[in-house]
Amino acid sequence: MLNKVIISVGNDTDVEVEITNGYLLNIRFLRYPKVISKEDNIISLQLGEGSISLFTQLRLPIDNKIESVYEIIKIEKLTDRAFRLLTTIETKTKQFILPCLEKTREYFLYDTFLENAFIKLDNNDITNLEFPLILLYRYSESELYKQFELNITKHNLFSKMVDINPYEVLFIFNIEEYKKDIDCFIRGKYSEISSKLKKEILKFHNYSEDGTMGLVLNKHPKLREQLEIHFNTPIHKNSELYSIPDIGEETFKLYSNA
Repeated sequence: MLNKVIISVGNDTDVEVEITNGYLLNIRFLRYPKVISKEDNIISLQLGEGSISLFTQLRLPIDNKIESVYEIIKIEKLTDRAFRLLTTIETKTKQFILPCLEKTREYFLYDTFLENAFIKLDNNDITNLEFPLILLYRYSESELYKQFELNITKHNLFSKMVDINPYEVLFIFNIEEYKKDIDCFIRGKYSEISSKLKKEILKFHNYSEDGTMGLVLNKHPKLREQLEIHFNTPIHKNSELYSIPDIGEETFKLYSNA
């Protein structure tokens, strides 16, 4: 957890916000908010004349020197008075491609300041790389973040750092040497990813070969049988066992974050 603060929302002046990491807030109300939903998705939490809704921007102190703006894109219910607020949805790039940089989760401050990872940019003026890996971070002036920034810019595949606004930073890497793996990833051919990257994925996330990710990477019959039972339909033995990436979701949209 980065910080814990008390804010006011409408007639509730004692709303506790845990700033969990770069993209997640846990919020607990003293009063019971009115939950407004649309098609089973929460779109707003209302308390009197105040509310927290999708696209609400919360300005919160993440350390003792700087505030950051969290724009809410998803609200998840935990209890009648507690909710999770997310600013991004984890990409498949973060799961499958980030480990190609061959460092640990701790090195990347994965559970602290890292928001998300992408394999494309919607603005070609930023980089001319054909195979970029874009990491989005929540900026901090803490000593932990400063040391991280010093370390990551020395990575052998590091290309460029871009301050996109006062509270977020992009770190861009050239991962052309993994272009065959990227092609497999884009086509959803997870079982055809190189053995080297498969090992890095499992090691990075601390997954076992018998876990779900290991079974996905090896297109294991055990997982296929489980999915056939779950979906009550046969799955061809040559089919991959995880959904293909949506390239739109794997693209960092600079203009919507500026």
